[in-house]
Formats: sequence, structure tokens, C-alpha cells
Amino acid sequence: FTEEARRLDKEMQKLSKDLDQAQRKLSNEDFLAKAPPEVVAKEQEKLAGWSEKLTKLKTHRERIQELMG
Repeated sequence: FTEEARRLDKEMQKLSKDLDQAQRKLSNEDFLAKAPPEVVAKEQEKLAGWSEKLTKLKTHRERIQELMG
């Protein structure tokens, strides 16, 4: 369980960085004004997908923590 918990922690850190980067990009007015709509939509899709995955990983991590005691 410890090994899996470490793996999940590492993956959650990477996803958090990716989410932060995508959120900064999407909150940048210059990016939104200059980027083609399909690029903006793709970034929004990435953000939604990563958010969902991070939520699932957090749930799995909490479950492992419960099992570890």
C-alpha cells in the first residue's frame, strides 16, 4: 500500500502542476484573445479531464490511507 500511495502522490503532484499551468493559460486574457477557438476549447477539455482525474486519484489515495490505518 505504501508504494501505491507514493505513486499516487507523485501522479497527483504532476496533475496539479498541469492543472495550474492550464488554469493560468485560460485566465490569460491575451491568450484567450489571440488563440484560435479550437485551441482554447482543447485547453478547456484538458483542464476538465485533469480535474476529473485528480479527483479520482484523491479518492483512491484516501481509500489507501484508510486501508493502511
